[in-house]
This record gives sequence, C-alpha cells and structure tokens, in this order.
Amino acid sequence: MLFERKMEALRISKNAMKQLFSGEERETFGAGLESGDLSVAFQNGSMQSMRLNSQWNLIREIDRALKLLEDGTYGICEECNDEISEDRLSIVPFALYCQVCQETIELERKKREVGSRLARLLQNSLRGCRVM
Repeated sequence: MLFERKMEALRISKNAMKQLFSGEERETFGAGLESGDLSVAFQNGSMQSMRLNSQWNLIREIDRALKLLEDGTYGICEECNDEISEDRLSIVPFALYCQVCQETIELERKKREVGSRLARLLQNSLRGCRVM
C-alpha cells in the first residue's frame, strides 16, 4: 500500500513538474499579456508549485514509513510508543502518531500559531500608542 501511494505521488509530481517547467507559461508571458492576465498566470504557477511541494512532502512521509517498516517499528506511535490502530493506518498508512497524540500535536501547533498572531497584533497596536 505504501509503495503504491509513493508511485502515485511520484507520477503526479512528474506531471506537475512537466507542466510547470514545460515553457508554456514562459511562452504566455511573451505573448504581450496585460497585467491582469500575467497575475492569473503567476497565480496558476504558484498554485502548481504548492501542489508539487505537497506531493514531495507526501513522498518524504511515505519514505519514512517504509524505513520504519524496514526497521520493524512501523505502526508504533513515535510519541507514546503505543500501537497505531489498523483503522488509522488503513486511512493514513504513513502515520507516525496514534490518533490521540496526533490530535495533541495539532492542538499545540494551533495554540502556537494563535499565540504568534496575538503577539503580532499586540506589538502592532503598541506601535500606534505614544508613551507620554
């Protein structure tokens, strides 16, 4: 299952790279497009690049899971060392954490993001205040 997912991700990445670097976009830029058309072309290229990055991240995750399989530690949560459920692995075969640990990790990440945003807002609002 992991190998098939990796091959599919590689196929998608290969097609995305061909499209991104085929020269079609460069030819379009040379066709005398207006700024709005150039903006759309840039946005399309940016979205294609994001999809490609997402596929490469997936491939790295699958490679890591294949290494764990080779080491005999596949299916063991890297946080709590409990077994990852078969249901979870059937949905996310490259999962590194059990569902509880994954949810905890995501919650902590969201807390940090919110904290960073609040800190920036506070900093920006303090810049507007004058100290007497």
